[in-house]
Amino acid sequence: MKCDFGFNNGPCLHGGEPVGTYGNCQCFCAKGWHGNSCEIPDSCSTSNELKCLNGGTSVGVCGKCKCQCTIGYTGPLCAQKTVCKAGKNFMNCLNGGKPAGKTGNCSCTCKEGFTGDYCEVVAFCVTGYGGNIC
Repeated sequence: MKCDFGFNNGPCLHGGEPVGTYGNCQCFCAKGWHGNSCEIPDSCSTSNELKCLNGGTSVGVCGKCKCQCTIGYTGPLCAQKTVCKAGKNFMNCLNGGKPAGKTGNCSCTCKEGFTGDYCEVVAFCVTGYGGNIC
């Protein structure tokens, strides 16, 4: 005799279908659900619903997945590089230098009188308030 209900004569939820024969009934769950009655949503990490790029991780539950991006990437799939917030190798720019570029190509734009990867080298003397800065 074919099953009309799932496990322990309970309903199959979320589009699940009863399978088996009387006395051995189970629920065959629709994509995105599992459990005896298809009551538990699959996690995004196991459902393969969303393919995050650049090392991003899919988080949430099936049907409501989103990407959690690694540092340096943004966007719905982590495809866009972010604007640099530090210089080369994530080191801060010194002496008033400002970060420039995008992830993977960060550098520092140095103020007048400074040079180096992080604006750490005094390039030449600059006349400023109170005299020369060297």
